[in-house]
Amino acid sequence: MWRLNLYSRCVERDGGVYVQIEFLALSRTVPAAFAWLVNPYMRSIPRDYLKRYLDETRTALAHP
Repeated sequence: MWRLNLYSRCVERDGGVYVQIEFLALSRTVPAAFAWLVNPYMRSIPRDYLKRYLDETRTALAHP
């Protein structure tokens, strides 16, 4: 993974909170000899990170 950026905005409205998230993950190609080992890991990092971020945001908003 070369770069991982996350931009978020929260707005309280209509008795709730709206969360807008923009997630940008950039990666470079991996040499073929290592691709079978590295690619699954590189694909799971953004997914796991975003899931954790959403879970923590939900928890923080539910318990002020």
